[in-house]
Amino acid sequence: MSDPQPDTVLPAHARVLALAAAAVGALLVVLFESGDLPRRSAAVFGALFAALGLGGLVDPRLLWSIGPRRRELPTWIRIAGALLAVAGLGVGVLLVLRAE
Repeated sequence: MSDPQPDTVLPAHARVLALAAAAVGALLVVLFESGDLPRRSAAVFGALFAALGLGGLVDPRLLWSIGPRRRELPTWIRIAGALLAVAGLGVGVLLVLRAE
């Protein structure tokens, strides 16, 4: 079975959404680090969004690899997306632990 074409899985504005996810994630992390946003979940989800958003800028399918349409993507994209998600969550947890 061949890999699906990226156009059949992703919206036309996939890179813009990846850039937005990276920007929102970075903003959440910066607000957490500055103390303006004391919620721990902001650091964890901010790091997750930043990691997946930056990965989505490289290949937009990485951002969609953890969503409900992941079955339509190649296995290596799903694995890379999962690794990015785990790395983002790990960085977020480290930020929270360092702040305590």
